[in-house]
Amino acid sequence: MKFTLQAWMSLVVMVAAASSVVTALKWPLQTALFPVSLGVVVFLMALAVFLLEQFGKGKEDGAGGQAPVDFQLSQSGNHALTNKRTLEIFLWILGFAFLIVLVGFHLSIPIYFVAFLRFKCKESWRLTITLSGIAWAFFYCLFVAILHTYFEEGWLQKGLSLLGIWN
Repeated sequence: MKFTLQAWMSLVVMVAAASSVVTALKWPLQTALFPVSLGVVVFLMALAVFLLEQFGKGKEDGAGGQAPVDFQLSQSGNHALTNKRTLEIFLWILGFAFLIVLVGFHLSIPIYFVAFLRFKCKESWRLTITLSGIAWAFFYCLFVAILHTYFEEGWLQKGLSLLGIWN
């Protein structure tokens, strides 16, 4: 059995996921629900990648070896476009993280959805508002109404509350 770099990486991810699940099992159910559910899924996906890498019969890669998991979406070779799109989506994700810190989860979800769907995807206002509302309602119903999860306020709300403007 030959361990490739991808097999080793899968093992590392499996260990990290398993340790997060074991750690989270010591917490109260409501607190542990998200890390346990996510950890189990990540562990199973990493296990599938590991098993495919070790025992899978995939098509051969360019070097003559087996490549059961690796694939390329495009053979065009336009690396400049690929790098531009990668940077673009990375900046959108970074922007979402900054938005969460700035205004908190409650407001960042509809704001981000509106910005992404309208300005990046160029969707109509009707579809943008509809999908943003559905995303926010799903988030609110699941995490706030059902699970009673507390989310920190953003820096903006904290600053406004120090000024006595936000309650």
